[in-house]
Amino acid sequence: MQPQTKLPDGITLRPAALSDVEELTHLINLVAMEMNGYNEIDTEEFETDLKTPGLDLEKDTRVAVNAKGKIVAYQDIFAIDAIPVRPNLFGRVHLDYMNKGIGSHLLEWAIERAKHVIDKVPADARVSAVAWTPPEWQPAVELLTDHAFNPYRHFLGMKIDLDEKPQTPVWPEGITVRTITFPDELEMWFRTYNESFKDHFGRIDQPFEQAFEQFKHFNLNDPHNDPDLWFIAMDGNQPAGILQGRKQNAISPDQGYIHLLGVLRPYRKRGLGLALLLHGFNEFWKRGKKAATLGVDADSLTGAQKLYKKAGMYSYRKTAAFELELRPGKDISNTG
Repeated sequence: MQPQTKLPDGITLRPAALSDVEELTHLINLVAMEMNGYNEIDTEEFETDLKTPGLDLEKDTRVAVNAKGKIVAYQDIFAIDAIPVRPNLFGRVHLDYMNKGIGSHLLEWAIERAKHVIDKVPADARVSAVAWTPPEWQPAVELLTDHAFNPYRHFLGMKIDLDEKPQTPVWPEGITVRTITFPDELEMWFRTYNESFKDHFGRIDQPFEQAFEQFKHFNLNDPHNDPDLWFIAMDGNQPAGILQGRKQNAISPDQGYIHLLGVLRPYRKRGLGLALLLHGFNEFWKRGKKAATLGVDADSLTGAQKLYKKAGMYSYRKTAAFELELRPGKDISNTG
């Protein structure tokens, strides 16, 4: 089905290409500065996204181009999981081209494209398209609600200022921490991550090999990856928890980022998560970082937000997840 909203005269669509990366990065960050007050992504990160295994640029992306050949909008759909019950939609429209129907046309295209996942999931499974926006960014909120999307979850950006040395971590008895041997221990790391995130909202167990390949793609090609910031807590020879930091976040190279923090169930409620978090903060402080940030589900099933507050973090931004049901059915993801 074709989008109902017509494009303005002089605007045409085509799939995105890797040669568009710099222009698209500029467009995305231009909008991000208006939305959030800081850049959202850099060229290397976005190129990694476009090279994601399972993403078909020809079928899963569109750019809107004006009569002079300038890209004025972008839309993609990520449905790269083996069981893609929640395809993610991401779109941006240049500030000078808003309120012309371009965003609506691209979103309608993405909704139709998202429906192709229905044949890839169990017949009784619920399928919904998901999009994300700061709740105060009215252009996106209005666009999504006009197309029958409803907010269903909120996520917080949390931050700690590193003006002074962070608290010293206190490790549970018998627990040691070290960096992993990179990349030789990536599979062990990934299995620990997989197990520790089983309680995460929306989680669906995916076939191991495919999920591991995607994990390696994003992390080995991450320009802000640093093997010295991959920590694993050990109970003898048994992994107990993990923390992965990145050299910087999207806001500033002076701010570190906690990308992943996970503790296996038998080791929870013993202070291990707090110890790992403080260990990460101390590593950032040693490197001269002025702050550290992370993202968390505001309604985390494991109470992560309380842990981060205990470590001295505070909320500095909010993101709303909106969804559109594509097919009713049984929710096979983790909903708590």
